[in-house]
Amino acid sequence: MSYHSVWVLLHRTSWSETWGHMTLMLHMFCRYMKIRYEDICLNPSEAGERVINFLGYSQTPDEVLRFVQTHTKRGNMNVPYSTFRNSKDMMQKWRQEIVHHQLKQIEDTCDHAIRALGFRVFHDIQHARNLNLSVFNDEDPESYFQKPDGLK
Repeated sequence: MSYHSVWVLLHRTSWSETWGHMTLMLHMFCRYMKIRYEDICLNPSEAGERVINFLGYSQTPDEVLRFVQTHTKRGNMNVPYSTFRNSKDMMQKWRQEIVHHQLKQIEDTCDHAIRALGFRVFHDIQHARNLNLSVFNDEDPESYFQKPDGLK
């Protein structure tokens, strides 16, 4: 973790959140990987490769690659327990289902964490539902998570 990341955590989050994260980093050191659900949804193959490499494997098993390819590109959202999902659609599904009071409560309570993790605070339901607006906060270069290149 760079000095810059530590400063962002100290500046943007509560002291207890920062202390908890720093404690985890010290105890887990090389056994800790940061990855967001959205990163996995947007590029499941690349995210899977990162996880597999982090776990110490030199190559992703063919069965895993095949599973990721067949289970993240298509799906029927009307089948609630299916393992087949279009992961890009699932990532944004909440934006069409959330109601105003839920959005307000979450953003009011978690504003610092949302920003520190590199996400956009929408402020109102119209902006949340506008899928042309990225879920990532591109305007905040100090966020803890940097948006992977080429992702929206």
